[in-house]
Amino acid sequence: MIRYILPVVVLFTALASPARAEMVSTEQALGEMSVGKKDAPVTIYAFESLTCPHCAAFHAGAYKQIRKVYIDTGKARIVYRDFPLDQRAFLASMVARCLGPAKYSTMVDTLFANQRTWAYVGGNKFVATLGGYARLAGMTGAEYEKCIRDKKLAQGLFNQRRDDARKFNIRSTPTFIIGKTRIEGAQPFAAFKAVIDPLVAAAPAKKASDKPAPKKDGTSKKDESGKKDAGKQ
Repeated sequence: MIRYILPVVVLFTALASPARAEMVSTEQALGEMSVGKKDAPVTIYAFESLTCPHCAAFHAGAYKQIRKVYIDTGKARIVYRDFPLDQRAFLASMVARCLGPAKYSTMVDTLFANQRTWAYVGGNKFVATLGGYARLAGMTGAEYEKCIRDKKLAQGLFNQRRDDARKFNIRSTPTFIIGKTRIEGAQPFAAFKAVIDPLVAAAPAKKASDKPAPKKDGTSKKDESGKKDAGKQ
C-alpha cells in the first residue's frame, strides 16, 4: 500500500541569491512540466521521485540518449509526473515546480546528478542544502521559504500523485508509460528504443502545407520577411 506524505514546513536561514529567477504562480507550478515539442508523435510519461537512486541512474544513462535521439530531434517528448516517495522528494518537487516550465527540467537534472549531496544529508542540513540548490537556480531565501510553505501547491501535488497512483497503478519509480507500453525501472536505452521506434514509424508524416509556401524565386514568405527585417537597423 502506498503511503502519501504531505511536506512539513521547516524554517531555515534565508540564503542570498546571486541571480534572480521569475517565480511562477501556484497554478502554473501545478501545470504540465515537459521537454520536447508539443506536436512530437510520441509522448513519454515519466513517474519519478527525486530521492530515488534508480531514477537518478536513468537520468545519468538512458535519458541522455533518449533526449539526443528522440527529444532533440522532435520525435518524442517527455512529460514529468512527480511521484515523490518520501517527504524530501516531495519538497524537492515543490521547489522544482516553483521555478516553472522554463527551469523545471534543468533543476530536476541537477538534483538527480547531485542526489547524494542533498537527499541523504542529516536532519536540519537537508533544508539548507536544498535551499542552496534553489539559490543556484535563482531563488531568494524568502522565495524558497514561500515555496515550501505553499499549502495549495503541496495539496495539488499530493492530489496529482494520489490520482496517478490510482489511474496508472504506479507502485514504484521510475515508471514510464509510452503509448500502451509500460516500462519499469532504470532500463537501458535499448528497452526504450524498442518501444519508441515503432511508434515514430507509425506516426503520420507532416503535411507539405505545414511548411512555408515557396515563392517563384525560390524563397518562402518567411524568408522574404526575414530579408525585410534584415534591412532595418
